[in-house]
This record gives sequence, C-alpha cells and structure tokens, in this order.
Amino acid sequence: LALTRQALPTLNEIPAQTRREGALRGGYVALRETAPLTHILIATGSELQLALGAAKTLGAGVRVVSMPSTQIFDRQSADYRESVLPSSCRRRVAVEAGVTVGWYKYVGLDGRVVGIDRFGLSAPAPVVFKELGLTVEAVVAAALAGAGLIHLAFAPSHLETSTSHGAFFVAVAWAQLVLAGLILTRRGGRATLLAAVAV
Repeated sequence: LALTRQALPTLNEIPAQTRREGALRGGYVALRETAPLTHILIATGSELQLALGAAKTLGAGVRVVSMPSTQIFDRQSADYRESVLPSSCRRRVAVEAGVTVGWYKYVGLDGRVVGIDRFGLSAPAPVVFKELGLTVEAVVAAALAGAGLIHLAFAPSHLETSTSHGAFFVAVAWAQLVLAGLILTRRGGRATLLAAVAV
C-alpha cells in the first residue's frame, strides 16, 4: 500500500495498466505529447498532479514522466530509458517535495528542478506547498525559463524579508554547485555551471 498524508486526486486519465507496468520499471510516460515534443516534466509521488497541471498550461508538446523509483529506472535498458526520456529534448523540469540535487542527472545542465532545499513547515499541505513554491505555476515558470540555469527552488517570500535566510539559501546554492561539479568530475564530464538565485 502506498499512502499519503494529504488529499490527492485520482489520476484516472492514466490507464491502470500503464501505471502498474510503468511503476515496475521505475519510470514511465504518464502523459504523452500530441505535438512535436518541446518539454519533459518529471515528477514523483504526489507531485505528479503538479506536472500534469503544468502540462495543460504549456500545451500539446509536453510529455509528463512519472518516476516513482530512480534506482529501478536506472537499471532499465538504454533503449527503454531513451524511450521515456529522449535525449533530443533538453528542456526538462523535475519536481519533487524534497531536495533537488538528485534530479540533475535526469534534467541535465539545460534543465531545472523545482524542489525544497531547506527545512519544511508545519501547516496544512496546500499552505506548505504554496509557501515553498511547489505549485503548478512554479513548474510552468521553470519550464518557460531560459536554458542553462540550475534552478534552486526556495520560497521567495523568505528571501524578500530575511537577510539571514537569503544568506542561508545562497550557501546552499554554492553547496549544490560544488556537489554537482564533483559528480561531473567523477564521471569525466566537463560543463559550465551557472546558478541563478532570485533575491
């Protein structure tokens, strides 16, 4: 049984067989584009509803991928992984109510991640998600933003009102960049990392 603490919609638009077979492979196409592919939105768990909502706004060229287990997905064949996340599409956004660093291997250096790199809050789920920037609007904004930026998702209201919070978020941003750089170095890759923090 997979349970959640907040009320979630029943995603009957995704066939049950697709969900069952896809979950066994760690990730699958939950919503396939009906026009030339422009964006890929990757989500897990309760955040899948945000990706699906964003896809409706962004248009017919958007694919939504549900990825309940990155570990299982990584064990699939290269052909299957390419069929789900085609390398030809570099405009990608991942969304999860958790730390962002694990998603950059799937969105690439041109992609963005909407997540939480700070301590959480105690409040009803809709209030927490809005305060922390986990909304359909945030996913749409990340998808439409310029390429080549590592997206750091924080609550803007905190940055506007607290210098100490702003300094903390900048410190976390640099830590992410260092970690990303180490990962790239270990894999023999070379890339220029650019972080954008809206203050």
